[in-house]
Amino acid sequence: MDNEEIRNLFKDGKLVIGTDRVLKGVREGTITKVIAAKNCPEETLKELAHYKKLTTIDIEHSDLTNEQLGVLCKKRFSIALIGVLA
Repeated sequence: MDNEEIRNLFKDGKLVIGTDRVLKGVREGTITKVIAAKNCPEETLKELAHYKKLTTIDIEHSDLTNEQLGVLCKKRFSIALIGVLA
């Protein structure tokens, strides 16, 4: 997924940002795709891999760091995970 797609989904309100909210959405089945920052914590990636075995989510590893994802979503904080709502 390229930067423009992420921006458009963010503007449309179809993204969930933040590790806790994204993982909760994955558990509840409201998220279909997860975008992980290049420097996402290893423990978070392991948890995502576990949920991928149990669900049908897609996991995409971005070339952007968590700080760059924060800037892309016009936030003043870093973002390790972005979830795309179903």
